[in-house]
Amino acid sequence: MRQKQLGEMQYNHYRYSDAVHFAANQVLAQTTFSPQSRADQLRELLYSLAPTIPETWATPSRGLLVRRELSIEIVIDALGRDLQENTDSSRYLVLSSILLLAQTIKQLG
Repeated sequence: MRQKQLGEMQYNHYRYSDAVHFAANQVLAQTTFSPQSRADQLRELLYSLAPTIPETWATPSRGLLVRRELSIEIVIDALGRDLQENTDSSRYLVLSSILLLAQTIKQLG
């Protein structure tokens, strides 16, 4: 019984990243769309995640996403710096999930 409870806690801890990865995968699986169209859809997903970064974290990347920064390089750089400064596991989980999405967009671009 203890292992099952521990497993459920671990799964709950990863729901955010699972949701981000699932949403990105749904876009990437759309083989009828061009790579540019998929990148555009992923970019919209990226911007939609801005509110999931609490304002109290005071991360520059949140502001960039809210303003819909066009340069994916600038977003990736800001997220990388934010990861270095936010090593708490829950913050790291959110920021690293968003960073992976931004890097995926860069790869499609």
